[in-house]
Amino acid sequence: MIILYPITDPLILGTAHHQLYATNKFEKVAKEIYDRDIKVKYLLYKVYGNSHKALFFSYLLLTIRVLITKHDILYFSVNPKPLVILSVLKMLHIYNKKMYAWKYTPIKRTGCLLKDLCKRMMYGGYAKIFMMTSIHVPESVVSGLVKASQLVYLKWGVDSEYVNAQDVEKKNDVFTFVSNGCAFRDFATMCKAFDKVKNARLIIYTVKRWKNQNHKIILDKYVSKNIEVVY
Repeated sequence: MIILYPITDPLILGTAHHQLYATNKFEKVAKEIYDRDIKVKYLLYKVYGNSHKALFFSYLLLTIRVLITKHDILYFSVNPKPLVILSVLKMLHIYNKKMYAWKYTPIKRTGCLLKDLCKRMMYGGYAKIFMMTSIHVPESVVSGLVKASQLVYLKWGVDSEYVNAQDVEKKNDVFTFVSNGCAFRDFATMCKAFDKVKNARLIIYTVKRWKNQNHKIILDKYVSKNIEVVY
């Protein structure tokens, strides 16, 4: 079985980045627990801007690449919107692979009948949509745009094994705090606090850049004996 997973950033491979959501462990778990041979195939793609035309071109190109790539299951860990064309093809029975995706926010109506019909068609193509919190499940079902049987709440923490293997033990009675992620992080404020409290240790797991934010420029100012950054 081949699981196809489109990603935009090749730098996250082999890390504990939240977008992987344990895909780097699928093969091991499938073999050890279910005695199944699973291969995860990562498909790198690019988004060519934020305009409607640029997004449509990006999604169309991604769709074509998915259709010509051999796979059994399609898996997506961020907002499933880039797979909207595939969802339509799925509803039309042109594309017949099972689709799974994560949704960071609840699915809600827009107030526009045409847009809501399009959203219902898009989400209707998924076998399962994994939600970030339990409350997002009933909030999404109430919208009428998705079936309850499609939604699954999964707890966070898939990267805990990776983080636990790192050097985060308490040393010389110094408390160690671990922070990860890259989106909407105020690293400057956090680092300033730990810079003043010398009996606490901070380890940050993040990426050098996120959209138009250059985390490395900010974090390089605060790296010290008690502040460590892992990219």
